[in-house]
Order: sequence, then C-alpha cells, then structure tokens
Amino acid sequence: MRKTKLALAAAGMASTMFAGVNLIAADAAAAKATATAAADSKKAEVKADKWAFLPEVVAEIGGKKITREQISAMIDKMLADSPYASMMNESMLKRMVPGFVNNYVETQVMLKLAEADGIKASPELAQKYLNDMIAMAPADQIEEFKKSLAGKGQTFDQYKKETAANPMFQDQAAISIWVKDKLEPTIKVTPEQEKEFYEKNKTTLFYIPEMIEASHILIAPEKKDDEAKKAAKEKTEKILADIKSGKVKFEDAAEKESICPSGKKSKGNLGKFKADMMVPAFSNAAFALEKPSQISEVVETSFGYHIIRLEEKFPAKQLQESDPEVKAEIDKALKGKQLQEIMLKKLEEAKKQYKVKVFVEAPAMPDMPVAPAQK
Repeated sequence: MRKTKLALAAAGMASTMFAGVNLIAADAAAAKATATAAADSKKAEVKADKWAFLPEVVAEIGGKKITREQISAMIDKMLADSPYASMMNESMLKRMVPGFVNNYVETQVMLKLAEADGIKASPELAQKYLNDMIAMAPADQIEEFKKSLAGKGQTFDQYKKETAANPMFQDQAAISIWVKDKLEPTIKVTPEQEKEFYEKNKTTLFYIPEMIEASHILIAPEKKDDEAKKAAKEKTEKILADIKSGKVKFEDAAEKESICPSGKKSKGNLGKFKADMMVPAFSNAAFALEKPSQISEVVETSFGYHIIRLEEKFPAKQLQESDPEVKAEIDKALKGKQLQEIMLKKLEEAKKQYKVKVFVEAPAMPDMPVAPAQK
C-alpha cells in the first residue's frame, strides 16, 4: 500500500507551522487562481502547449471532475515566486504533477471523512486551530517569528488573520483536528508491543556509545610542500612544550594559535562527540586519553597538526525500557505507526466509497546503466 505524504503531513503540522509562511502565501494565491482559471479561457489556451501532456480531466471524486485547468493554475501560481520556476521543464513537470494531483485528491477525500465526523473546514475552525498551535509554541520561537514578519512589513495579527482566511489552511486545520480528535483516541499501545519494540531497537535507538568532551589546537601548513609541513609540525611541538612547562595555558594557545573556529569561539573546546564523528587519527588519539586535563602528543591528520586535551569521558550506556524518556519515545513511535496505518486504511476505503479515479501517473524512471563485472 502506498504511503501518502499527505497523511504524514496532517499528523505533524504543528511542528512546521511557522516554517510555512511562504508556502501559505503560495497556497492562497493557488486557491485564488483555481477560482478564476475556468473563466479565463484565453489564458488556458496559452498554457495548452505547456500542459498538453495532461488529460482534460486529471481525476474524479464521486463523479466530480478535477480538470487540467484547475491543476495547472494551482501549480503555475505555486511556482510563480519560486527560484526554481525557470528550471521547470516539461520533463520535470511530468514527474511532479502526478504527486501533486494525488495529494490534492487525498486532501479532498480526507476533508469528506472529517466532515462526515462533524468537522468541517471554516475560518472559525482554522482560527481556533492556529491559536492552539501558537499557545503550544515556545515563546522565543514566537518572538523570532514576529521579527521575521516585521522584516517583511507584516504584523503578527495580520499574519493570523490572513492565515485563518486562507482556504488551503482551513482544509489543513480541519484534517489535523479530525486526526487529533477522531483518530488518535482510537490508538492503543499494549505492554507487549512496547517490550517488543524495545528489544528490537535496544542496541540502536536506546544505546548511547562512549563519548568524550575534548579541546584541541590545530596548526595547518601554509602550503602543501614538505617544508611547510615541517614548519607547522615544529610550531605545534613548540606550543605543546610551552603548555607542558606552564609557559602558556592551553586555552590561551588555542585562542591565539589554532586555525580551527573552535579556537576563537570556545578556546578550542569541541564539545561532546563519538569516535566516528572525527577522522580516525584524531579519534584514536583523543579516546586513548584516560583522565581529564590529560594532553596528547602532536597528532597529524589531513587537516594539519593537533594538540588534544581530554575534558571528560562519558562511558557507553544502555538505556532501560523502564526509563520514562525511553517509554515516551517507544509510545510515540508505536502510536505514530498505528496512526499512519489507520489513516491509510481509511483513505483507501474512502477512495473506493467515493469512486476516486486518477488519470495521471508518473513516467517510468529510465534504466540505470549496469556497472561492468569486477574481475
């Protein structure tokens, strides 16, 4: 069964609300374009060549036709302010349109399901949903968003009013409220399911490998020749000798001499990291240090020459199923999976009920070249 992007988007809208200002603006334009496209026959004729690959009717829901003119108007307006509009050729459109049509159709079907459960898209519902999302958002995120709007000459109140009036947002709000109020309460997670999920993922999701916190000083050769490498190594060895003798502090040397941004930013401190997050030579030397404040000898990597100081070790840790945070993650993952399955099932059943037909499909991907056999 095909997993729909729309189903997943409906379940996770809250986390992306403030990132979608431009998208909402585009949606508003698209909605307006849809209303006028049918009446503007001359413009439709001009676009005929560009959209000639589409059938006149691209889909049907309960006998209601969704036309080429509707879909092309939506996409044209959506791309109008996009930096990628000039790059959109016919081949790219052919690949993009089927997904767009399917998402549009599935939105309409889910709106029917929501309305059947007493939840109908409206400005009032959208306003309530928006207010709830704003109330859940961190205060600092709200302030940053207000500053972003101010930079565009828009107030927060204007944004809220325009968003709630946007038909596309009203549809999204209705679907999200339907999912939260009607589908999520039906989800049940059993202790057996929780235990099974933990056992399957304990060595990946719930295992924290050994980590360390370390600082370093990086000296790089000014050129790639042997003489420059020798000079950089000698300079690093001199800095190390000065640190060991107490002539200079590690932090001061990192701030003054290191070419790594961490030198100026945090006096060489790299924070916590796992072994596989650094190049092997660096990690091997850093993880070989045994106690805080211990300093390595000069370590050579592809970046140059390093002096590494261990700040703290964090042993590997196996998180237990009984940990509250682990239980919360397991519950979230299992409920998310069940919700997706429920939504997909309802969507497929509704497509049959409303006799949904889609008359466009993505062209087949070209065959990839076969690599010659290795001898």
